[in-house]
Amino acid sequence: MGVLEGVDRKRMLILAGGGLLVIGFIWLIARAFVSTPAEEPANAALAEVAKQEAKKDIEGLKSSIRSKNDAVARRAIISIRTLAPPDQAAAAIQPALTDSRSLVRQVAFTQLGNIGPVARPYMPDMTSAMGKDPAPEVRASAAQALGKVASTEAIDPLFKGFGDPDPAVRRSSMEALESMLHMTLGFNPDAEPPARAKELARIGPMVPKFKSAYAQYLVYMKQKRHEEARTP
Repeated sequence: MGVLEGVDRKRMLILAGGGLLVIGFIWLIARAFVSTPAEEPANAALAEVAKQEAKKDIEGLKSSIRSKNDAVARRAIISIRTLAPPDQAAAAIQPALTDSRSLVRQVAFTQLGNIGPVARPYMPDMTSAMGKDPAPEVRASAAQALGKVASTEAIDPLFKGFGDPDPAVRRSSMEALESMLHMTLGFNPDAEPPARAKELARIGPMVPKFKSAYAQYLVYMKQKRHEEARTP
């Protein structure tokens, strides 16, 4: 009897375990199709953004940037940058640069940088964020944006970013400046403070030359575009 009881006990445990697996599987399926009350407003807001995108409703997307839902605000910023003319997109995105949420600010600076030289009027916002924003990911995104606006005025704040306390910001500043200058500066953003100080002392005196060379490069590129436009 003892052996049989042991076998029956094992069968019961196996059946119980299998039943739990079935219940769990059914719950996952139901979860995929049924939203919780807390999720329904967010899903509705995202669905509204999708409608705005389909209609290219820029004004509606501007309103969605102010959404309390982070995902909605970030998606609206990206959509505006994609759908609106560059100057309008930059103007629409600017208010999000000072949003209370760091993830929204980060996306806003990233998309502003993706607009390119048209975003030059917003360089003061980028420079201010690099120096004052408490979130390192936002400062890093602002540095990346500065590197894409094609302006000699971006060089000083980017070099200043080499001294940021966060290594990610230092790296973004370095990569942005190197991309602008088409050269490697030999700066290690992850080095110890004494080593970084030595590298900054070496690079610092070259900054005026960087600005002069980059100004000449911008003139050359402008002339080149003008000539290409005149070529049949």
